[in-house]
Amino acid sequence: MLIKTNNKWDAVRALINTLLKDKTVYCNECGADYVEGEYCCGDPMYGTHRDFVEAIIAQNKDFKATRLHDTGMGESKAIRWGLSLPPRFMRDLEDAFKATYREKLLKDNHEMHRFMREFPAFCVCRKV
Repeated sequence: MLIKTNNKWDAVRALINTLLKDKTVYCNECGADYVEGEYCCGDPMYGTHRDFVEAIIAQNKDFKATRLHDTGMGESKAIRWGLSLPPRFMRDLEDAFKATYREKLLKDNHEMHRFMREFPAFCVCRKV
């Protein structure tokens, strides 16, 4: 059960925890729900939100350690890395936030940076 709050990041944290408890198995490649005996796409990767979030957190930790710059830039300094979340998990989080609070989860870069500070496990750079 979700409780409405005035602190957006507490609300997001509660939604994330709720989504992580969801036992729905789906394909992380195409987002389709798992149906036994059927393949949904050319490269199916099945699991739950928890499975994919745990994998992405480990991947983000490796990325942070291997980036040359704290801001996530590589050697060419041409691209910065910001957030990395499983696609369906992010979509479900955005949909749940909009349905509950009637506003967009990340309205602008300021809110994206705040999200990165509040949830560093989803952040690929060491410095926001």
